[in-house]
Amino acid sequence: IDMNFANGNSIIYYSVVYSRFVDRLSNSFSEDMLIHYLQFEFDGVYQFEKLFISKKGEDVNLKQMLVNVFMNCGRTLDIEDVYEKMQPISHNAIDQVIKDRDFIVNNRGKSYFYKDSFIIENEELETIKKHIEETLSKKESMSGDELYDYIYKNLPEVIETNPGVTKLGYRNLLKIKFANYFTFNGDVISNVGDNVDVCKLFTDFCKIREKFSLSDLISFKSKINKSFIDWDAVLQNSIRVDKDSFVRRDLIAFDVNKIDAAINDYCVNEY
Repeated sequence: IDMNFANGNSIIYYSVVYSRFVDRLSNSFSEDMLIHYLQFEFDGVYQFEKLFISKKGEDVNLKQMLVNVFMNCGRTLDIEDVYEKMQPISHNAIDQVIKDRDFIVNNRGKSYFYKDSFIIENEELETIKKHIEETLSKKESMSGDELYDYIYKNLPEVIETNPGVTKLGYRNLLKIKFANYFTFNGDVISNVGDNVDVCKLFTDFCKIREKFSLSDLISFKSKINKSFIDWDAVLQNSIRVDKDSFVRRDLIAFDVNKIDAAINDYCVNEY
């Protein structure tokens, strides 16, 4: 415990102490027993909280500790790197703080960055905000892909100064920056308070694609954070030509006479 405090850590979780010495403790000696023993043996030496030990008189701010880790690195970190740099903190405690998502941005999978390490000028943010407003004045929602494509084409300097940030990273960062103006629900961006028409989302998805696969549909469903596919909207705008493939309706022309002739080859009697 003293060694961890000497290394600059202000707290250490009971679970970390227990896992460090569990091999040297008897099988009947539980983590809860260890906690009570430490509190008895070192009463007045350390400060004992519900989940961790801290230095006497130390004000603990786990959120600030996490921010410091990201600021010191100045880059995207995988969760395993965060665990490594915050060894005295339990993994569960770190996960709970990251889940707040009000300051740590999910970039890809379990890879994150600190919101203020993203380099963007206020003028650039205002340009992006105006573009979203203009888009939403014409239609009720826009996608994260549309937003990223706009930034890529019109604000390339933002892309260049933030290498390694994914489309998901941009969407999640702007979700924080524009929390008072827009709602980011999965890949769907809308004005705060607007209820987005799911049927229209699937209709638009089908209309802008000449063809797509079932996996594309399933992926889109996940992107817009929905638990179902609106099949009515899909089949009104596209035709399923085989098990996995869909084609937009206006690109398919059925030769009714030839189809009837083909059916007649199999159905020779009245039907």
